[in-house]
Amino acid sequence: MVQTSTELIAGILFLVALVLSAEYIIRKSMRLSEATGFSGTFVGLTVLSIGTSLPELFTNVVASIEILTHDLTPEIGSALAVGTSIGSDTFQQTIVLGIVALLGTVAVSKEFIRRDIPLMIGTSILVLLFALDGTLSRWNGAVLFFGYLIYLYILYQRQREENMKHQVCMDVREVLADVFGIMVGLLFLIISARELLFIAKDIVTTSGIGASFLGVFVVGAASALPELSTALTAVRKKQYGTSVGILIGSNITNPAFVTGLGAMISGYILPNAVIFADMPAKIITGFFVYLFLRNLRLSKKEGFSLIAIYFIYLVLRMRYFPLDVFT
Repeated sequence: MVQTSTELIAGILFLVALVLSAEYIIRKSMRLSEATGFSGTFVGLTVLSIGTSLPELFTNVVASIEILTHDLTPEIGSALAVGTSIGSDTFQQTIVLGIVALLGTVAVSKEFIRRDIPLMIGTSILVLLFALDGTLSRWNGAVLFFGYLIYLYILYQRQREENMKHQVCMDVREVLADVFGIMVGLLFLIISARELLFIAKDIVTTSGIGASFLGVFVVGAASALPELSTALTAVRKKQYGTSVGILIGSNITNPAFVTGLGAMISGYILPNAVIFADMPAKIITGFFVYLFLRNLRLSKKEGFSLIAIYFIYLVLRMRYFPLDVFT
């Protein structure tokens, strides 16, 4: 009992360290991105979406490496890594977007509705199709990862002609200081992600809790806190394009870049709960986001509905898929 309590406290501390390290890197990255002059939506879809996905990214990468070195079993490592990515996405689509709608304004452009949200849903559907055989292979991961790089390149090409209009000058010393700060933050991320995974493994093996459940609703939800913090900051500054761009961009980054990279390293073995509950739930919530945003705004009533959807999903998941079963 004492050991379990100690592990829980240590797990919470490393989870906090993971989130704080990501937020520190985001602040430094934002300062550097200001020197490029890119639009708020572009920064949200790229720099911030990748920055806020760093907890999920390092959880996946470290888990994949530990799977290869046999420090984590493929079943536990895969369930924790993919569960964290999906859990963060679903939390963002429902809780985070709902809170942003309740506290501020969610407004998007027609191009955003036509391009980015369908891409978010389509990426999730592609991951589900890949996973129907119970695995995400290295080949599947490569398709997702390089597809994401193509997406970034297309976004960059669309913004390149406009980015010179809003550039902010920075001193070379400031740039070097921010780059060094980012490197230090990345080091803390690696350490925190590794320790958190081993603590999660111990909790799974001693308590009987499903690794995917822990990944989706504990590590995944906590990993979405940088998105919540950054989105609320954007709302306070009335940067509405940035706030939504962060959330939708992160929901493209996680399945394509994060899960894709992890699968490229080791491949993943997925439990039924992830394939038949978590992935479909993420796709369904994505469709709700699309339907609610068709009029280019998200009302407070719709924001509350998204929050309610998350708790309905949580109850159904606990009721019908409490444990990890592999077929």
